[in-house]
Amino acid sequence: MQEIIDQPGLRIVMVQGMPSPWAQAAKTIFEIKGLEYGAAPWVPGAANEKIAKWGGETSATLVAWAREKPIFERRSPIFCEHFRNPMEL
Repeated sequence: MQEIIDQPGLRIVMVQGMPSPWAQAAKTIFEIKGLEYGAAPWVPGAANEKIAKWGGETSATLVAWAREKPIFERRSPIFCEHFRNPMEL
């Protein structure tokens, strides 16, 4: 998990095995825009301590850009896309 935390650029943490509309929306926005991103699983029922400490949340979907604090769920696809291309949203 440290690999996704340390990765530069765009990252997304999604609940493993349970696709959510927020994760799917984020992935779709990133793919339509041609943005490369790293992905990591949030394992249901597991502690996910490293991700929780990094993201400040006890659930997913989380999206992070560069060294900024990760953004949680509903706001994540819109905010990260805004930071990446503010004039194109």
